[in-house]
Amino acid sequence: MTNRSKTMVNREDFKVWRPLGIRYADIDMQQVVYCSHYLVYYDEAIMVYLQNCGYGYTAEAEATGKDFQFVQVNVTYRQPLRYTDELRVGVRIGRLGSSSITWSLAIFRNDEAEPASSAEIVWVYVEMTKGKSTPIPETLRSRLLNPVASA
Repeated sequence: MTNRSKTMVNREDFKVWRPLGIRYADIDMQQVVYCSHYLVYYDEAIMVYLQNCGYGYTAEAEATGKDFQFVQVNVTYRQPLRYTDELRVGVRIGRLGSSSITWSLAIFRNDEAEPASSAEIVWVYVEMTKGKSTPIPETLRSRLLNPVASA
């Protein structure tokens, strides 16, 4: 994880959202969300995105023998998240490669215009028995690029 400067994202960049409340167990001694929990929040938003594409994660992996595997993450922390904050996590595909997805995500506090955190997460589509990357089928690519918007 790094604190390097990235292009600022804003709310209008996203049409798929995961609203979240902060659990007491998520905060640390400094009374802010502990850094590793940001990845859980981002992962939950990705799952909403996949559901909005009609992608049943477990069923598809079992039926095809192929699955997405996490290979890289870059998180930028801008502002702390506190217990009383209401969060909205925005998610979109930043890049869809032949066998990979680069997710672009951001966490917004309350009604703030700028994100408290942003991230890029890379997944690779893998044939599970071989442990090797494989091209994302065109039918799946089309579904991934056309999620149903969520509030």
